[in-house]
Amino acid sequence: MFPEIDKSVINKRLQGYYHAVLSGTLYEIFGKKLKRELGNDILEKYVNDNQKLRKIIQKGNGNKKGKCYGAFGYRPKYTGRKKWIPEDLRGKDDRTIIKSIVFQIYYGEVKSAKKYKRVFRKLFPEVLEVIHKIKKEGRNFAVELQKAESDAILGKVCKVIKAKNRRIPLFTVHDSILTTEEHVKKVKCIMKREIKKLTGFPVKIK
Repeated sequence: MFPEIDKSVINKRLQGYYHAVLSGTLYEIFGKKLKRELGNDILEKYVNDNQKLRKIIQKGNGNKKGKCYGAFGYRPKYTGRKKWIPEDLRGKDDRTIIKSIVFQIYYGEVKSAKKYKRVFRKLFPEVLEVIHKIKKEGRNFAVELQKAESDAILGKVCKVIKAKNRRIPLFTVHDSILTTEEHVKKVKCIMKREIKKLTGFPVKIK
């Protein structure tokens, strides 16, 4: 599903990304790096760019030349369908703004958000390499993540649970599994084991 990359990329920096995500410190780490590299006012500038883009889309003034706008790389297209409008980031806390930047890096066009990607690359070059490989193959990164999530939960974890005891009730919601209280401990144990086998990383299960 994901493109093959040199096994040497599974190194300390990739481990660092994993621990940052798992510990909930990814946005904090990236935010500090952004300010060091691009200035303490970089989040304010991003919010201003975001607000300008919102106005362009709301007014329906598409760029006829199809030129990327600001940091977003968004080319407004009006085909009669509902328009996508970025979240209004005015008054939001730093974490919310940084999360928006990270999502733009993950899900935006390859050539978008260049200055933010340069900073991200200094922290997690291998992660960005994988994301760009997927996009350059013409695949939607968000969809690929959803497929990977489905493969892990439905294709692996649920199959193992059902193979062991078909009477355990299972209901899935995205990356979550719902079951009855008496089976929670067993389901959590199997989830942890199977996901670690699949990814090579231990996971936290709430």
